Amino acid sequence: MMGKILSIPDLRQVRRTKMLAHLSDLHMGRSAEDDAQAEQLARALVEIGIDHVLVTGDVTHKGRRRE
Repeated sequence: MMGKILSIPDLRQVRRTKMLAHLSDLHMGRSAEDDAQAEQLARALVEIGIDHVLVTGDVTHKGRRRE
């Protein structure tokens, strides 16, 4: 996973709609760095109040079962 950390406003305020995060082409492998980045991403999605996550594209780097 490569990319920049963005500053996103707090979305946990009371709202009538659900918040969806669309993630695409994560290309995660089996490294400690990828694991740490995936955990950081998951925490960030929870912290900003995302209700559902849609993942499309290439989730793993090489498409192997162990990834």
